[in-house]
Amino acid sequence: YYIAHSMTALRQHNPYRCFPGGESVSPQLRPFAGSLVLVEIKNLQIMGEEGTQIICGDPLATAVYLVDCNNVRLRNLTINYATRPYFHGVVSRLVDEKNIEITLDPNSVMPPESLFKRAQTGGLLRFYTAEVQPGSLRPIASSIAPHSARPSIVRIDDRTYRLTLNSSSSVLATYRQGMRIVGYARTFGNHAINNACSDRTRLENIRLGTSSAMAFLNNASDLAYIVNCTVEALPGSYVSTCADG
Repeated sequence: YYIAHSMTALRQHNPYRCFPGGESVSPQLRPFAGSLVLVEIKNLQIMGEEGTQIICGDPLATAVYLVDCNNVRLRNLTINYATRPYFHGVVSRLVDEKNIEITLDPNSVMPPESLFKRAQTGGLLRFYTAEVQPGSLRPIASSIAPHSARPSIVRIDDRTYRLTLNSSSSVLATYRQGMRIVGYARTFGNHAINNACSDRTRLENIRLGTSSAMAFLNNASDLAYIVNCTVEALPGSYVSTCADG
């Protein structure tokens, strides 16, 4: 509703639009993949009130896509996804040479396997230490064992899953019970905010909990300005974006 009204305002060349506080569930729009798509827009400010969220229904979508814009300003928005593009848990059992069982963390939910099949690399598993940083959920070290792509996922119960690893390494020789594991439905181009071929884009007070790729990308864009923006893992998780780093 709010997104639709903002697009009406754009067509009427209104240089300012305020989103009311509250949640806005936005479908993926075409022709550009994104929930809020601005193409060839000049001198526009979109500002949310306190509590305004853009919630993307597709966890692999770009939330905000700017193409060939000039002097567009986004302020006071929280970007979330209805489904997180990842899961995290602990390796609870080494089954055989190719299979492990994992137990999900309390605040993690296994996305549908179809999500990983849509993602580039068919989903990516990374392994972390069981030990976490003091006062944090974040493991001390990452990539402590080889990554594995295109896992096969079988549900045992609501919290337990069996994963078949697509790896040349033996599970029994390489992985250990107790390792922490994250499965990423990663994309390489669907960044939360994709600022493409646009000049003088200004992002102020944008909050982001996750993304299937990077948080913000400036691609062939000049004079971009990002201030007071926060990228932080959602409550109960130590994962934010699915990109490296």
